[in-house]
Amino acid sequence: MKRGAVCACALGLLMAVGQGALAEWAPSMVWIEASAIRHSHYQPWSSSVRTVHKNGVVVEDGKVLTTAEGLENATLLRVRVEGDGRWRLASVDWIDPHANLALLSAAEGDIRPAESTSPFARQVPDSGPVRIWHFLDGRAVSAPGTVRRVHVPHVPGRVVAHLMLEVIAEFDAGLSDSASGAAESAAASQIVAAGSEVIGLGAGYDGKLLAVIPASFIAGVLERRQRDPDAALAWYPFSWQNGQSPAIAAFLGLPGRPRGVVVSAVPALSAFSGHLLPRDLILSIDAFEIESDGSYLDPSYGYLSLHNLSTRDKFAGDLSTFEIWREGRPLSIELALPRARYTDALVPDRDFGRRPQYAVVGGLVFQPFTADYLRSWGSEWRKSSPFRLRHYLRESPLPGRRHLVVLSQVLPDPFNTGYRDFAFRIVDRVNGQSISNLRDLEAALERPRHGFHVVELLPDRGPSRIVLDSAGLDEATRRVVDRYGLPEARVIH
Repeated sequence: MKRGAVCACALGLLMAVGQGALAEWAPSMVWIEASAIRHSHYQPWSSSVRTVHKNGVVVEDGKVLTTAEGLENATLLRVRVEGDGRWRLASVDWIDPHANLALLSAAEGDIRPAESTSPFARQVPDSGPVRIWHFLDGRAVSAPGTVRRVHVPHVPGRVVAHLMLEVIAEFDAGLSDSASGAAESAAASQIVAAGSEVIGLGAGYDGKLLAVIPASFIAGVLERRQRDPDAALAWYPFSWQNGQSPAIAAFLGLPGRPRGVVVSAVPALSAFSGHLLPRDLILSIDAFEIESDGSYLDPSYGYLSLHNLSTRDKFAGDLSTFEIWREGRPLSIELALPRARYTDALVPDRDFGRRPQYAVVGGLVFQPFTADYLRSWGSEWRKSSPFRLRHYLRESPLPGRRHLVVLSQVLPDPFNTGYRDFAFRIVDRVNGQSISNLRDLEAALERPRHGFHVVELLPDRGPSRIVLDSAGLDEATRRVVDRYGLPEARVIH
């Protein structure tokens, strides 16, 4: 399989041919210690400090390349190169949560890269043996692995679906607990090498398979960033179903064999709304023919999901050409690809770098509804969190409601007697005003109705209306804040 070199000015670094070659490329491998504030999304007024250890590599300009996981809200960053016991203070130069990549700088000047370099692989292997490098108790070690496949996984909640590697990792079963935890951490960013080339950074380990961000994807992101510091990943804001049934092709009047995928929905507020329509049959994207199962033939990696085309040499703002079949005739449309943003979803997956918002109203706690809030139920949150909330993950924003506010809990007080069981419900209206965020809530509370505040919840099996005495609200809120030791009643960005 052919491999090309990434521009040396962006990505030069050393990697080992095998475990015995460590001494030759050690200056390029970096151990990272990141201490960061970890906010609670179940009790949004609470926080703790979490320290993670990560791996990174030095690129030619002296920056340290690593994954973004674990770096949000960082309060202290330190880096140390292999063979040097001295820690250097560092800072985040650039971070992209959608690409899961970050560049760090040492506060005491650049970390010197090795004298000779070999590049990231432009094209990563789709099979074969690899070495997985990481730090263990301050020293660099490696484990064998095998590339299982190159694919484009859809991770629930993630906006961008891009190229990834699956590697069967063979970490030593005798590793200490701390080392095992480091291997399984999504933040670990192990350095994966095949031969003399880096083929990616680890981005999550489930006990057997290591998810790896491939070097080919990393190279494209860093090269584009060099040309345009504001460059951002793009995505396709539509959903589709396969077109494998001959009846679908016949129903839509498409001659010949079944091919392409059928657009099933385009969110009303998305950049593609009004341009790409439900029942459009997508036949090709940027001259790549789309098969009826939603794949296309990639010249480097074989059949991949069509979603890869949104990041294959493409970024937000770039034009993309869709050949479609609409109402019995072919049509070509050119669309600018939208920027990936978590906030474009009805239920944002994450809110990077910001303190959680909340509002305590007479003991009722209101929060923006996010997937981070649902994660408060633990690693199995997709099963253990309330179903009445989880089903909104599948919904799209509407013109009158871009986001949701949840009544997350009720702190018991005489003022809110009778409403304790109303927690975990989505707010519909307050005093007749539709609620999409806490600013809406704040404004609505300025306009009580005949001396009362009326909170209407979206329909559920139980009661859907809360009535509060507006005259006693402020006193009740102060009492709850004092009794429960809350730092403040509201945090609204």
